[in-house]
Amino acid sequence: MLISAVTPGDNVNASSNYIGINNNVMDVGETVKYSFGTIVGGAIPTGNEIFVNNLKLDIFQVGGNSNDLISYTVTNTVTSQTTSGTLTIPGAGGLTGPITAGFDFNQITFTVNDRLGSGDDFKVGGIQYTQLGQAADILMNFSYTASDHDADAVSGYFTVTVTDDPVLTHITTLGAGDLATITTLTDPTPIL
Repeated sequence: MLISAVTPGDNVNASSNYIGINNNVMDVGETVKYSFGTIVGGAIPTGNEIFVNNLKLDIFQVGGNSNDLISYTVTNTVTSQTTSGTLTIPGAGGLTGPITAGFDFNQITFTVNDRLGSGDDFKVGGIQYTQLGQAADILMNFSYTASDHDADAVSGYFTVTVTDDPVLTHITTLGAGDLATITTLTDPTPIL
């Protein structure tokens, strides 16, 4: 999985077991993109996509406990199918309701659309999704390194378990670890 900021000048910030934009939280107007597949040379080449559905975000609320809203677009980059919607982020944190589509997708982009005056922020601590087509249980360990604009870096790992009946993938651990780094999450230099 490749996690990237969408807005030029924004950075993915992975720290303290959570992922956010710039300051390690998702604030109003911030957008993040999760791309599913095998990363080669910092990108996911054609043919290396992983297709998912029924995606849930594991949320930790920051600075409040009222429900927030996100708008999202899921995309199958091979068939160019897309669908969009909104999702309520639970005020108490935990897993969101599922993001589903009538097709399997390999990319989701979401933007925080806070309710007027709520002032709440949240962090994403993991994801859970269905991956169709897997016949056996698979345990996969991934590591990451992310840095912001002034080179502050954080590294960690997460474990994905794919089980049969039904096929379910879940990030079970997100934290500092000693696994080999498989990619560096960096954003392109903004064009000024």
